[in-house]
Amino acid sequence: MATDIEKLFDLQQIDLKRLHIVKRVKKSLVSVREPIDLVRLRESVGSMSEEQESLKENQALAESQVKVVKEKIAANQDLLNSGRLTDPKDIAALQSQIAELEITKSTYEERALAALLEFEDKNKQYQPLVERLEERTGEWEELRRCAREEQEGMAAELKKLNRERSVRASDMNKDALQIYEELLKRKNGIAVTTITNSSCDACFMSLPTSVATAPRNGSSNYLHCPSCGRMLLQR
Repeated sequence: MATDIEKLFDLQQIDLKRLHIVKRVKKSLVSVREPIDLVRLRESVGSMSEEQESLKENQALAESQVKVVKEKIAANQDLLNSGRLTDPKDIAALQSQIAELEITKSTYEERALAALLEFEDKNKQYQPLVERLEERTGEWEELRRCAREEQEGMAAELKKLNRERSVRASDMNKDALQIYEELLKRKNGIAVTTITNSSCDACFMSLPTSVATAPRNGSSNYLHCPSCGRMLLQR
């Protein structure tokens, strides 16, 4: 029949597996965070998209202004050709106004063209960025999918180990279990260690003969390493 210390040692193997799974889950959660290169790529695409929208708005505004000026020119030209103006000064003033409107129209047309050309130039840079963003996002989504599947598997495994631990712990000496769990917290997950060649396998310190042989001859179930304080088990 297994001694308390042997039961605790077996329980520790379960706890180590549980701890390993928890660490894997944490690592998996970190791995599915949005990578910095994807964040920056999305920001670049967003910034360039705003620039594109601004250029389209500028082009549309300039084109609408061209339209308004053209209508004014056409109206003035109709008036000039109607013969209703007979005073040379009025005719000259209207012709001067038409000439000024032509200059204004040219200015707006140049603005519209400049916005269009800049938009096309930016678009040559924008489209490859969008394609790269879609590709990189797809890679990240696939990574997240795989990570979720892995996490689900680890969750199931952890649940199974938790059940097994509960069953084993329920059959143990409560005082021994309490000592074990307190050591587990303080000793980085190793509360029970074995003895090899009269040395503690956790801290590798040599043990006094009385300590090294006590677990073997059954003189104590709860012997501790004088150096590291862990519970000792002689196989």
